[in-house]
Amino acid sequence: MNKKLIFGGAAVLLLSVFLIRWIIYDSASVEQNASATIEETDSSPIVDDSKIEGIEFDVQEKEDSNGNKIFISVIREEIDLEQYAVDYYNKFFHDDAEVHGVMIKLPDGNTSTRIAVEDGKIRVTTHAYFGSEERILNRLFHGQKLHDVYVDVETGAIEVIADTNTNLQPQSTAETEDEIETVVVQPQQPTTTSGQSQQQAPQPTVTPTEPEDNSQLPLKATCYDGTVQYQDHPSLPNYQGMCSGHGGIYQRHGRVP
Repeated sequence: MNKKLIFGGAAVLLLSVFLIRWIIYDSASVEQNASATIEETDSSPIVDDSKIEGIEFDVQEKEDSNGNKIFISVIREEIDLEQYAVDYYNKFFHDDAEVHGVMIKLPDGNTSTRIAVEDGKIRVTTHAYFGSEERILNRLFHGQKLHDVYVDVETGAIEVIADTNTNLQPQSTAETEDEIETVVVQPQQPTTTSGQSQQQAPQPTVTPTEPEDNSQLPLKATCYDGTVQYQDHPSLPNYQGMCSGHGGIYQRHGRVP
């Protein structure tokens, strides 16, 4: 009887030790996996001093779903990255094959700028912010392209890259002088009926000087057939009806004596 108790107690003790060791191992594995996950998503800045002109960039090395490394920073200060591209390159680039993304978030709009090296020059391409790009790396640089330049590493000179999808020189719709036909419109002479002779219109005459108060003077007009007509009624403000039977008005003289 005592042997059975001793054997049973030993078995329980061994089982307890096994369970305790398994729990400790499993906890350590969970903690190790959690640490690995944190290391993949969060990383330390790639340089100790990550400021340019007093602006903190805090560039982080990350990895997209395809295993490609990319360096991301988010700033909330207005800065012209094209002007500071050389400083950024000298401070944060360790290899010319790297690709960097800088998200600038401002009250009047956010941008996402890609910085890389092509043919020995720094290419700075600015896009409209697509949303959550700093966290979802596969969304990077999918916004509308706003500006695209090359920056010389040595001199900082900026060269704008033309967009091949845009017609930079639209065709002009203006006509040349050779294609424009100038037409001079002459006053039409009245059509004469049968039995009437066509009289030549008189030459324009100089309008006499009007008195200071001419509101009560008649309107005077010369007709196309040479007839002079007057509109005597001062209440009529225009030449309506004058020369209607004489080929129309050739010249208006205003209100004259």
